[in-house]
Formats: sequence, structure tokens, C-alpha cells
Amino acid sequence: MAATLPLRKLAEQALEKAYQDKGQFIATLSHELRTPLNGIVGLTRRLLGSALDNEQFSWANTIFTSAETLGNIFNDIIDLDKIDRCELDIIYQSVHLQRFLQDIANFAELICQQKGLEFVMQQQSPFDCYLLLDATRLRQVLWNLRSNAVKFTSKGQITLVCELTHKISWCLKWLIPVLVLLSMKPGSDL
Repeated sequence: MAATLPLRKLAEQALEKAYQDKGQFIATLSHELRTPLNGIVGLTRRLLGSALDNEQFSWANTIFTSAETLGNIFNDIIDLDKIDRCELDIIYQSVHLQRFLQDIANFAELICQQKGLEFVMQQQSPFDCYLLLDATRLRQVLWNLRSNAVKFTSKGQITLVCELTHKISWCLKWLIPVLVLLSMKPGSDL
């Protein structure tokens, strides 16, 4: 039994070292990969704003979409590590809801077009207001829902239904099935 104690201590130390190494790896991965990725995103945005024919625009848009997707994958990996360490911070900021949803819709439209799908955003109420929310986390949830909807739909339409329910208290109904309904037209795979 006396020999078990030093072995247990060594195992705990090895586990702690592995945990620290994982955190360092993720931090390095984030920094080293995100820097060139930001360059690709920035230059592609400028390219998309220039005079391109339809085919060139489509290619540039694919580059932009791919880079944004990769950036979101990095965010998911980093968030998983933060959750594992109980360090995930929710950062509330004032967000203009209409602009936020329009950004989501613009990007969703591009992704859907690449697969020959139609994207529709239905707003059940006016969204010309500001809300305190964690835009990054909400964007990730919507990104994942939209990605899954596109992945599992071969034809038809993907619809994002948005509803602001407690306008007086400026609360957004956070139940994802109520806030966001992703549905397909008849004839789709789902």
C-alpha cells in the first residue's frame, strides 16, 4: 500500500502536466492558425467587394465561407477547452438585433446557395432594438443549427423563424426551439 501512494502522486502529476500541455497547445493553435485565417477573411471580403464576374464571385465566396467555417471550428475547440476548465465566460454586449439577424441571414444565404437550397428568414415581430446578449455564443448556436440543416437537406428550403416575445422586458425567449426553428419544405430529406 505504501508503494501505491507514490504511484498515485506520479499519476496525478502526469495528468496535471497533460492538462497544462493541452491548454498550451490550444492557445498556440488558436494564435498560429487564426492570424493567417484573418488575413484570408479580410482579403476575401475586399475581393468580394470588387468587380467580379459571377464565376469569380462564386469562387471568392467559397474561399470566404470556408475561412469563416474554419474560424468557427477554432472557436468551438477553444470553447470546449474552456468548458472543460470551467472557464467559459459569457460576455453580454448591446447588440442591434435586426443587424445581428441580417448578418446571420446573409451568411446562411451564401451557404444555402452553394448547395442549391433556398434560405428564408421569417421575422414574427419587428427587431429594431438593442438587446444585451452574448453575440458570439448565439452566433455559434445559430451557425451549428444552420450547418446541420444544410448538411442534412438535399433540396428545398431552410427557414429561420425568429420571434421577440417579451418586448417590454427586452428579454429574448432563449429556448432554441422557440427562438429558432429550422424547417424544410416538403420533398427535402428531413
